Formats: sequence, structure tokens, C-alpha cells
Amino acid sequence: MKSIIKISFIYLLSLTLLFNNGCVKEEYDPNKLTALNHAPELAIPLVYSKMTVEDILNQDDDPTDDLTQDAAGLLTLIYKTSKTSPAANDYISFPSGSLIQPFTTPNLSTPIIADSIDLNLKLFNKVTDGSFYFEDPKLYVIFENSFGTPAEITLSKLEAWSDSAGLLAFVLDDNLGQPMQQPNILLVPDYSGTPGTSVTTTYLWDKSNSNIADLVTEDIANRYIYYEASSVVNPTSQPPASNPFVTDSSKYKMEVILELPLHGKGKYVVLGDTVPFNMDINEPTGSPVNATEATLVINTFNKFPLEAIMQITFLDSLGTIIETLFNDDQKEIISAAVEPGPGLKVISPIHKMTEITMDKARLDLISTAKQIVITGSLTTTGGGDTSVKIYDGYYIEIKLAARAVLTTQ
Repeated sequence: MKSIIKISFIYLLSLTLLFNNGCVKEEYDPNKLTALNHAPELAIPLVYSKMTVEDILNQDDDPTDDLTQDAAGLLTLIYKTSKTSPAANDYISFPSGSLIQPFTTPNLSTPIIADSIDLNLKLFNKVTDGSFYFEDPKLYVIFENSFGTPAEITLSKLEAWSDSAGLLAFVLDDNLGQPMQQPNILLVPDYSGTPGTSVTTTYLWDKSNSNIADLVTEDIANRYIYYEASSVVNPTSQPPASNPFVTDSSKYKMEVILELPLHGKGKYVVLGDTVPFNMDINEPTGSPVNATEATLVINTFNKFPLEAIMQITFLDSLGTIIETLFNDDQKEIISAAVEPGPGLKVISPIHKMTEITMDKARLDLISTAKQIVITGSLTTTGGGDTSVKIYDGYYIEIKLAARAVLTTQ
């Protein structure tokens, strides 16, 4: 998922009011209208919303998360965590005044380390339904070891949890291509050859050598990765170091990183936000503008390679629904922007304009609204079966205005 959508609605004060006969605003002061006047039309900007991909994927409230892009702008979500074992002098006895000693104790167990990652796969604020399949997820497990002797790391727990599926264990192939499953995932990182230095070993699993794709897919829900690791230093099962040593600060650090390039397919990802609303037409407490009818004009610009279905719901001061802009069979459908081919990158947004005419009774009703809720579902084309890529700079822009026929009544 985090407050991801930052949709803000403002009055477009910089726009000039437009009239069919081209006259200026002062000539249509409602106080000056008479029965001899013809019925003028007034264009009133109401709502402006621009939702960028950065808004959707904002990770600011969790410093362990990151959003990166490659040279072409393809975005990747990164989730990570790290834990460091206690220093050796916490559980190994050193001679008085010694900071280093030859290490001959076999099969010494170090303290267990454990942590979890909140994947927050609710990419959109207020997601209520949906799924997303990632084409190229990657799991990195990185060890930094400052012991001067071999160590065996056992991942006694490495599993994902979600609301819908519960606990699912990772299955990872070893360097011979044989599957390992918790609690018997065994890793043997490199070790230091010089006191005071450390050596880093990186393990990488993707769809080709693990079941990771199954653990970051399915329904969008709260999802976590749990891990627990223990180490045996100087194990008899491994060839010994020529000059094994341990220092008082020897330790190992474990880092787990999940990379999710935004290349995949999604279905019924629903987003929404609630914002203040004031139409300034036909208000029951007295409005400077009264209209016999109005046409709401919705302009949408979609640069996402995702089809969108939009609905606008009007709420009164108590949060009760009083009206919707579209009925069930007339929801606004925004086509996906066209991808040019190589790289699956969208160059230009697709534009759509929709007009809905409202009579005075309906205008009187929505004029009491104090809030509106914009909801929408995003789906990759083909019913969610087509893979797309999400690049930096994608957005959906919505402009809502009313073209009202004025009255003196």
C-alpha cells in the first residue's frame, strides 16, 4: 500500500469565466439580470486533480522502503531490513587485555537474529480490492562477516504472511539447483582473512530459482516477510580456515532486500479519496449563482497504461451519500494510454471529455454537498492479463467544470 494518494482539489482562480457571447464577467452580475435578458451560460471550474505515480508510491513514512528508477525511468519498489549479531565478546571469553585470539572452538553457536519486512503491497491509498502480478521480483540475502573462520547460517524461518493466504514458506534453490525450505535453508558465507575487516556475500533468488513470485502476488493485502537466522561458527562440516581467528568485535550482519520492478499486470485495483466540495450553484442558503440546468464537463488525461473506471460521489455535512455523478451503467471509463512498443513506455497521455447534463432538481440536490469522494479502479488491458511497465512521470489528471444556464429565480 501509507498515505499514498495526495489528491487535492482547488478552485482554479486563474481561469477566466467564459460566456457564449464572449462578454466579460461584470456584464452578468446575477443582480442585474432581468426578464428581458436572454439566458446566459457561465463556465465554473470546480475540481482539479492530478494523481502522479509518485503520489501513489510515496514511501516517505517508512525509511526502510525506497523507490528507484533505472536509466529509462522504470520504477522499482524496494523493501529492506537488516540485523546485526552481538559482538563476539558478548558470548566468547577473551584473555584479559586481548582483542584477538586464535579460534579453535568447534561448532560455536551465535545468538539468533530475527526481523520482518512490511511489504505494504497496498500500492494505492484506501485500496479495497485488487491483485498485481510482478514479472521480475528479486530477493537478496546479504551477509557481512568479520569472523576469521567459516560460518554456517541457517535460516530457520523465511516465510511470507498475508491476510488471504496466511503463512507461506520460501523455497530457495542452493548453488547446485536443489530446493531448500525452512527450517533447513543453509548458507555458507565467505569469511574474513584479516582481523578488523569483514567480507560480504550476496545471495540472489528470483523466479528462476525460487517460489518468490507466488509470495508477492495474489490479493493486495497487508503482507510481511519474516526471517530468523542462527549461525554456527567454525563448524566441523566445513573446511577449516588456515589461520582461524576471532576478535572481540567479530560479528555478522544480515540484510534482506526485496526488489519489485513495476513490470506486471494488475486487476481491479481500487483507489479513492474524500475532499471538501462547494459548488456555489443553487445553494439553499442563498447562492450568487442560480441555474435552471447545468452540464458537468469532465476532462481526463491518463498517461498510465491502465484502464480506469471513475465514480464521483457527493456527501452532505454528515457524510451521507446524496448523489453520484454516474449511475451503475454509465461510469466514466478512461482508456489506457497507448504504449509505443519497445520498453512498453507511454509517451503521450490519452484524453477523454464527458458531459453530463443536470436539471435544476439535481443541481439543488448536489448543491448541498460538502464533500465528494472520487473512486476508481485501475486494470491492465485485456481484463488484467496484459503486462505493463510503470515509469516515472505517469499520471491521471481530472478537470471538472460546470457550464450553467443562469436564472434570476
